[in-house]
Amino acid sequence: MKKKYFLAILIALVLLSFSLTLYFYKKYQTAQKILQKQLNPDEREKLIAQVGKLIELPKEEPTIANISDKEKLKDQSFFQNANNGDKVLIFTKAKKAILYRPSINKIIEVSQINLEASSSASVATPTSTPATPTITGNIKLAVYNGTKIKGLAAKKGDLITEKASNFEVVNIDNTVKDYYINMVVNLKKVSNNVIQQLNKIIPVKVVALPKGETAPADADLLLIIGKE
Repeated sequence: MKKKYFLAILIALVLLSFSLTLYFYKKYQTAQKILQKQLNPDEREKLIAQVGKLIELPKEEPTIANISDKEKLKDQSFFQNANNGDKVLIFTKAKKAILYRPSINKIIEVSQINLEASSSASVATPTSTPATPTITGNIKLAVYNGTKIKGLAAKKGDLITEKASNFEVVNIDNTVKDYYINMVVNLKKVSNNVIQQLNKIIPVKVVALPKGETAPADADLLLIIGKE
């Protein structure tokens, strides 16, 4: 009886040891997979340079994250169009986040981020709406052409005033460089409802004034038309 009891304990210990070994081996494999997804210095430099060809980047080193499970991010508007394999570049000083898709070499999303953390969280949260909006009446709109397509800004301006009588185009101009998404700069705290109205006519992303561009003095909103 004692021999059987001892044998049972021995078998149990062997099985436990095997289980623990298998567990830690799987943990090691998972860790290896995660490490393989990290960018080495050369890959990091190449990625930043590639994104820098598409949009003006802040003069700081970004934090770079890889999206591996887009389903977990669906509840956040910034990641609604994200795919697995996309990269997120976060510039903390400039408070800007850029969602980039290497497979097609295209910027999917650009947004200002809110870095003011509470005592319970310190995660940078992308946001695409300005704070404390006040203007809700007739809107003075400047439209800049961020592409090489001639007359595109004027064409888009006509489309907006045709669809919404509360918009008045007061300035048509070209940007300093090309852009790949439509962007709107809220120059004078225009109401979010107005921006949503514009977004229904031309899909736009709310951003800060891109570096190198000049804000028109007589406009409430600056719309930059990009080549999508």
